[in-house]
This record gives sequence, structure tokens and C-alpha cells, in this order.
Amino acid sequence: MLQSHRRRLLGKYGGFLAFVLPAMIIYTIFVTYPLFGGTFVMSLKKYNVIKGQSSFVGLQNFITIFNSADFWTSFVVTIKYVIAVVLAANVIALLLAILIESIQNKFIKSVSRNLFFLPYIVSGLIVGYLWRFMFTNVWPELANLLGLTKLASVSWFGDYSMALLALIIESVWKELGFLLLLLYCRSAGNPHRCDGGKRAGRLFRCTADVSHRDPHADEHNQRQPVSQHFQRI
Repeated sequence: MLQSHRRRLLGKYGGFLAFVLPAMIIYTIFVTYPLFGGTFVMSLKKYNVIKGQSSFVGLQNFITIFNSADFWTSFVVTIKYVIAVVLAANVIALLLAILIESIQNKFIKSVSRNLFFLPYIVSGLIVGYLWRFMFTNVWPELANLLGLTKLASVSWFGDYSMALLALIIESVWKELGFLLLLLYCRSAGNPHRCDGGKRAGRLFRCTADVSHRDPHADEHNQRQPVSQHFQRI
């Protein structure tokens, strides 16, 4: 009885474990262990880099950080950045997904999805150089061309608020492709709740259902070959 139960569980979750375990092992070795076994231990010591010496100070480093005004400024900026990026990226991705879903031509629809997904697979270093060029070279020229002389003189990286806005724009632009992919995969993976109605309304219902699991649809999808899911996208 116990062995049959184990075989049933292995048959149900074996494929999932085969994909997840290698990634979890690599993540544990190169991220989790260095974080707690190295970084956290180092945070409890005071280092003299010149002399190559260290002394145990306990939580004194954390006390110093929490009493620093610069730390709390950075903390507030980080919270603003996260909230702005998450909200803006999800809203814009939803609107773009509805717009792309309304395109009748399959070729144009496919090209549009690929173009929006392209920034996500580009290196972050390249994205940084690209947007630095956009803000320092393209933006002033475009503003002068449109006669917006005041906007042409905006210092995107010299002003705090503008630098944060520039970083938010760059991050949202890079993450849009992944969010669009999630919306379309959800639409393809749960066809029962996405049938009927206009294209935009159908996609919106699928999007609103992202956080809710449909056991009947999941059971149906488990019996379908993986290639069929990609054909629906």
C-alpha cells in the first residue's frame, strides 16, 4: 500500500522534481550557502582590509546601519522603486496584452510578442548602456526637435527624482516581455476559462484568473503534451 502510494506520487510529481531539483541544488550551492555561510558570518565581524585582520563584533554592524540616515533614505527609495515598477509593469503589460490579443493578423501578433519579449533576454549591462544613450543623447535631440527646450535640458542622472524615474522606466521596459509571456501562457494553459466573448475580454478573464487555480483545467492540462501548450501561445 505504501509503495503504491509512493509510486503514485512519483508518477504525479516526478517530472516536476526532475526539472526543479537541479535548479534548487545549484541555487543552494551558489546562493543560499554563500549567503548564510559566508555573508552573514562576515557581517558579524569587523574587517581591516589593509592589515588583513578581523574581529568579532556581533550585531554592532547592524546597529550602525540602522542608526544611519543614509540607510533609511536608501530603504525608502527602494520601496518607492519596487512599488512603482510592480504596478507600472503589470498595468502596462495587461494593456499591451489586450492590444496584441486584438490584432487579427497572426504574423503581426507573433512579431509583436517577440519584440516585447526581446528586452527581457538582453543583458542588464547592455540595457543600462542603451538607456544611458537614450537619456543623454536621444532625449535632448528629440525634445529640441519637438520644440520642448525645457525638457531638453532635463538632467536624468543629476537630479534625484529624475534618476529614480529613469531607473523605473528602464526596469519596466525590461520586465514587460516576461509579464506578457505569463499572460499568454495562462491563456494557453487554461482554455476552459478563456473561451467565448471578444478577444480582449477573453484575455482579461484569463488574466484576472491568474491567481486562482482551476483543478479541472489543471487535470486536463496534465494530460496534454507540452507541445500543444506552446502551439496555443
